[in-house]
Amino acid sequence: MNAKTIALCGAPNCGKTTLFNLLTGEMQRTGNWAGVTVDCAAGYVQKKFLPDDAPLRLLDLPGTCSLHPYSAEEAVVLRALQKSPPDALICVINACSPAQGLYLALQVQAMGIPLVLAVNMSDALAAQGGHMDVQLLSRHLHAPVLLISARSGQNIQPLIHAALHCAPSPALFPPDAAQAVARYQWIDNVLSRCFRPGNANQSSLSQRIDHLALHRFFSWPILIFLLAFIFYVTFGAPGQMLANGFSQLLHDLIAQADTLLLQAHAPALLRSLLTEGAFRGVAAALTFLPTLLILFLLTALLEDSGYMARAAFMLDAPLRKLGLSGRSFFPLMTGFGCTVPAILSTRMLPDNRSRALTIRLACYIPCGAKALVFLYLAGLAFPGKSGLGVLFAYLLSLSVMVLVAQTLQSTHAPAPLIMELPHYHLPTLRGAWRVMREKTKDFLSRAFTVVFFTSLIIWFMQYFTIAFTPAASLESSMLYAFSKLLLPVFKPLGFASPPLLAAL
Repeated sequence: MNAKTIALCGAPNCGKTTLFNLLTGEMQRTGNWAGVTVDCAAGYVQKKFLPDDAPLRLLDLPGTCSLHPYSAEEAVVLRALQKSPPDALICVINACSPAQGLYLALQVQAMGIPLVLAVNMSDALAAQGGHMDVQLLSRHLHAPVLLISARSGQNIQPLIHAALHCAPSPALFPPDAAQAVARYQWIDNVLSRCFRPGNANQSSLSQRIDHLALHRFFSWPILIFLLAFIFYVTFGAPGQMLANGFSQLLHDLIAQADTLLLQAHAPALLRSLLTEGAFRGVAAALTFLPTLLILFLLTALLEDSGYMARAAFMLDAPLRKLGLSGRSFFPLMTGFGCTVPAILSTRMLPDNRSRALTIRLACYIPCGAKALVFLYLAGLAFPGKSGLGVLFAYLLSLSVMVLVAQTLQSTHAPAPLIMELPHYHLPTLRGAWRVMREKTKDFLSRAFTVVFFTSLIIWFMQYFTIAFTPAASLESSMLYAFSKLLLPVFKPLGFASPPLLAAL
């Protein structure tokens, strides 16, 4: 017997992915703007939420405000519902601002899919003194409506029970864009009867903070200060101290392993393979780990606070001149520290065009490794004024990036940045730890394998000659011979010897 499938849909910041994590036990990342979950995530509902032992498959659709494919995430939702309609769909809406979610629910209802409306964050609404009459809303919508809290687990089992036993409800409006005004009029009429908002103290606090955070003049110093703080902690003295200590620890472990192999009288080939190849390959990949952990932790805390959406909003206009939207600012910002996490961060972007262009431009951002090269060259070209030389190199790199962006961007403009600014709140270490863990696991699963196997190949080329015999020296190795063969091509660039080319 095939398992039933229930899909989750909802607008950004409604708590949909938090509900998915609660039901399945998976650790899908939540975010503060649309496009965080671009692909559909799937899992199985934990048995403690099920009325029987029958398996129940759960599909987490990307956050979207509408089924009309205006952006990639909306197209993914519409395509998923049309290609493989689920047995039922749970539309998650924010109890404190339900209008946006109800519009999506009306569109889903018009597709003939059995619908259950989950009014999430009911505890937050109650704390503000608000009220939602779900019975009256259910009669108007002709579908089950439940108050839930994905964070506390309130009414989760009744929600699953309702989804398993719901039936298609009659469509109130046809599935076309021409009915948009009629839908909003219906939503306003129904909410005026069954919804009473709270005193919105939290909203007022967010508005007061935004008077500074989104101020015409003060917003930019605040943004620069926060980014500079993240860079300093990650790539400055604190981060370097942790990275150097971790690198020394890895070096000591490799030395200890080499001593143990030597004491065990291991063959020279095996000892070289493990210490010079495998172990150093692992160390080369893990060297980035402390820096990435700090970067992921700090950005997760900033994102969880609600500020990251403001930064994307502020930088949307200047980035549009490069053919991008405000969503690309975080990958490009990360590129100043390291290009690897910058490219990994493009997964949050909603369409392939934005991802491809952002990845190409991130390679022109002067990262931490390039900064050392800039400093060395500036000392040679600008004696006594290396600071100005480094500044010139940075400005030159960014200018080249702008020129490349103007060359690569097509006539098709990026999708407009449409998002709801979430309320400010204190970030949680638990949520930040979850995001940091998932990002780090993603980095290790992708970059680690490449670095590790590349290190093994380099070791093989250093250890053996072209005749596959042990090399007596570097000059007799396969790597030296290969570098010498390519030397005429690279010599005009300043690589005057095979060892230099081998290092490249």
